[in-house]
Order: sequence, then C-alpha cells, then structure tokens
Amino acid sequence: MAAGLTATELRDAYGAFPTGVVAVCAAIKGIPVGLAMSSFTTVSLAPPLVSVCVQHTSTTWPVLAGRPRLGLSVLGAGQGSLCRRLASKTEDRFAGLGLTVTDDAVLLDGAAASVVRVLAARRPARRRPRCRPPAR
Repeated sequence: MAAGLTATELRDAYGAFPTGVVAVCAAIKGIPVGLAMSSFTTVSLAPPLVSVCVQHTSTTWPVLAGRPRLGLSVLGAGQGSLCRRLASKTEDRFAGLGLTVTDDAVLLDGAAASVVRVLAARRPARRRPRCRPPAR
C-alpha cells in the first residue's frame, strides 16, 4: 500500500477528492443495465468526445461496451445515494427510478445533464512501473 496506508485508508484518501459522477447505462432486451463512474472527462467539443475509465474487474462494463448507444447521466450534488446505489453489486440498481430510454440508451430522470453517445474506441490501460513513496 502507498506510504504504509491500509487499503481502507487509501480508499478514504482517494474518496476525499471531489469529483463528478456519471451514470453510464443502456437497455438490454428492455432491462436497464448501468454503473456509476467518477472517471469522466470531456475530450473535445468538435467532434463531441468524452473519456471514461472503467475498472478492469467490472462485470457490468463488458455488457455495456457492446451496446450501439450509451446513456450518460451526470449526477448532481444531491444524488449521492443514487450514485452509491448504481455502484452497488447487490441491490437492484434501477428499482423505482425514473428512466428515459432512447434507442436503447438509458438516461436517468432528474440528472444534472444527460447525453446519448456511441462508443468510439476502447483503450486498455497498461501498467506502468510502480511509483515509489518519497524517501523519508
């Protein structure tokens, strides 16, 4: 672990960084599938491109990555519980939520902003040599 931190301490430290969260969702055979991610950034306005980073161990992303269109819903400051729900591996992520489905892209009602996008490219992250903590 980094500088002697436990996994829990490191997660808490990373979690203290304020960031936006986006829900990436699609309908598969009429059933909504999606996940929450905080690694969302704009790349270009012309053409309109965004970038997202997904954990290699995600079981949801391989299902979404093959969809022709994805709904991206930017969650607002008051939607922390929705974010945690979408990140959950155990509960029904979409039970009781207001959804709009457009060409199999799922958008969450009440989001701060929503767009439908096509997956243009996938690039696997490569491991780099480990950074070492500074010497004391």
